[in-house]
Amino acid sequence: MRSKVSPSLTDTPPEINSIHHNKHTTQTTSFVIQLSWFGRIFSSLQSGLIVDEHSLVFPEGFVPPKALKRLVVNGRSKAQVKRKRYSLLWQHFDIPPVFEWRWLGATLIYQVNGLVYELHFIGYRDSRAFAGQIKSQWAHYHQKRLLKLVSNVENTTQARYLRHSRLKAIQQRVAQEYPRWLPWAQSTHLSNSIGDAVAKLKAMHNWSETDINELRERFIQKQLRLYRNYFDTVESNPLTEKQRRAAVIDDDSNLLLAGAGTGKTSVMVARAGYLLTSEQSRPEEILLLAYGKKAATEMDERIKDKLGIDSIKTSTFHSLGLTIISQVEGKQPSLSAWVNDEEAKTQWVQATMESQLLNARYRQQLIKYMSDFYYQPKNTFEFTAQSDVDRYITSNDIRTLKGERVNDVAHLHIANWLFIHGIEYNYSATYEFGTLGKDKRANSNSNHKSGADGASSAVGVIKADFYLPLSKVYIEYYALDENGNTPAYKDKNHYQNMMQRKRELHSQQGSRCIELFYHQYAKGKLNNALKRGVNKMQLNIVPIDDETVLDRVRESGRLIKLAGLLSQLITVYKSTCQGKLTLEKILHRVAGNTTNTDIQQIRLVFSLLRPIYQQYQKYLRQQAQIDFEDMVGKAINYVEQKKFIAPWRYIMVDEFQDISEPRARLVRALRDSTWPKIAQPESAQP
Repeated sequence: MRSKVSPSLTDTPPEINSIHHNKHTTQTTSFVIQLSWFGRIFSSLQSGLIVDEHSLVFPEGFVPPKALKRLVVNGRSKAQVKRKRYSLLWQHFDIPPVFEWRWLGATLIYQVNGLVYELHFIGYRDSRAFAGQIKSQWAHYHQKRLLKLVSNVENTTQARYLRHSRLKAIQQRVAQEYPRWLPWAQSTHLSNSIGDAVAKLKAMHNWSETDINELRERFIQKQLRLYRNYFDTVESNPLTEKQRRAAVIDDDSNLLLAGAGTGKTSVMVARAGYLLTSEQSRPEEILLLAYGKKAATEMDERIKDKLGIDSIKTSTFHSLGLTIISQVEGKQPSLSAWVNDEEAKTQWVQATMESQLLNARYRQQLIKYMSDFYYQPKNTFEFTAQSDVDRYITSNDIRTLKGERVNDVAHLHIANWLFIHGIEYNYSATYEFGTLGKDKRANSNSNHKSGADGASSAVGVIKADFYLPLSKVYIEYYALDENGNTPAYKDKNHYQNMMQRKRELHSQQGSRCIELFYHQYAKGKLNNALKRGVNKMQLNIVPIDDETVLDRVRESGRLIKLAGLLSQLITVYKSTCQGKLTLEKILHRVAGNTTNTDIQQIRLVFSLLRPIYQQYQKYLRQQAQIDFEDMVGKAINYVEQKKFIAPWRYIMVDEFQDISEPRARLVRALRDSTWPKIAQPESAQP
């Protein structure tokens, strides 16, 4: 009984009796591997296995597996066809076939299209003798693919900067080729050219970050030496080392960070000239983008002056958009008159908003916005000094729907809710039963101004935040969070003492009081808490009709201001979202950075904006016009839909830090539309 023997890949086949005798060679043109004695007697196979420079010919009686029937050839000669011998070309083998020694003979194991197959009952002696030669035959056939891959990778890394896309493509191809040759090729006698290529393939497969950086740095230094004279003379003064490197480095996307006056424009000019001088690009393949017409004109003049070329395209984003739209649609689009007349646009928005106010739901949403969110909500706990609070209140001229100036944004919500629900109130009211200025406890508050704590500027006097004269109910608002903490600019102990004095006063006088807190306002629950308090006091609520409230809003001039805000929001929304950013996506973006009040405000503004925006877009379509934002938006769609293929291989954007999302999408779309032609290096081709 034989034990299982592993094939030795380093043995040189000995002289054997076969069809061909090749005593001192490692590769034969053709040879036969006989069946084992068991295979000759008991198997359906009737002859040996023929190996030649083109294929592996299976024994007579071999039945190809179903998956191989499309690949196998019914013989390569008349004799083989007649005897129904099938062959499989070397090109179909993923890796060299190998032998595994078993009890009843060796087994040939081969892999085709990722699937592994076995052929049993091969003679021990022949399989051992010719194992190395089978590998040599396979390597001889497949060497062209290996040598080409290695050569192309070397040429690419020497002739071009190793971009991330090129690196990824190289690594993918190397990863595909690596298991075809390693590790077996390291212990098999192969030609010097194949052996060297295998060693290089292994090194490429094991590239580290340091190796990649060294390849890139080697290319950079080579370019700096070759084009030293160019970088010395392209500008009035020789470029610095960092400027030269910025001009040479050529990744898929490159960001140049530099302060004002440090020569960013010089780098853009030098890079454009370097690409032309090094013959990596033609003038018509370079695009320079700027935000304003003046900047684009200055860039164009600089290019012409320094490089002596007028065929490099310099453009603004809007001009580029017009170019793309005109080329796709075959005519120049018509611009809306509103692009240069914001006042006329605002008047249109106001008129459209007035028509929307005929809808009860829209009317209620607008009133709620005016009542609760017209002024930008401010977190009381963000302030560090009372002077900051006073400055914020004064500079924003925060007033109620009745026109009163308040000391706190939360007071605004309370006053507006009371007004809308028809409840008469007095703001910052003196207690009917007198002040607290007659005892020692009141005197301790004598140096504090009135505000959220309800303390009057009069010495020793504390006032109620609100007083409802018809029902004789007081409303006290306390700037406390859920943990009982006060803002940083308030003394916590003093504030709690003030609260205690107010509570004792109401208790002594038997007055009714509704208490409200900052944490209710922060969570957007202040109005609900106020409503519960009013209901508990069984106060009579007679809401004012919507038209009366709207008249107040119109008289205050807030409706015109809101129209101006919505007009700006149309521009902002189109310039940042291009219709792809839904309300839920907006809320997802700001999640974690906003309070519940902020989220309510965003939802409400979005609800007010949506019908105005839809009417605005409808109007432009009916007039067959576009605005500035459409110049970019339509261009994005045409590029992403491949209706416009960018001719520019290199795109440089001035002042990129100011870019909006749609402009960034346009640049990305233009870049990606050129990638099918340039992203894949020669080494990535199979």
